[in-house]
Amino acid sequence: MTVTRFVVTHVNTHNMRSMTFAHQGRNTHATREEAEANMAAVLNGANGNDIPGVYGAQSVDTFEVRPVECYPGHFDPITRYFED
Repeated sequence: MTVTRFVVTHVNTHNMRSMTFAHQGRNTHATREEAEANMAAVLNGANGNDIPGVYGAQSVDTFEVRPVECYPGHFDPITRYFED
């Protein structure tokens, strides 16, 4: 049995949609709204070349929230990759 949580994702340097932050339960959110607030805080806090410098030029404008199945209790995601 799994639990659906929400994570911030982006397109990585291999052109795969993946979790933006570490593949750990602490980076999942109970609601889409919580994940969107986290994503907005990161994107609004970035300036100039922060996003492409950290995540690669291909990541610009690809950030979005996705649901992910997680293990109950600690909420570690079952996968870090997503079909686009």
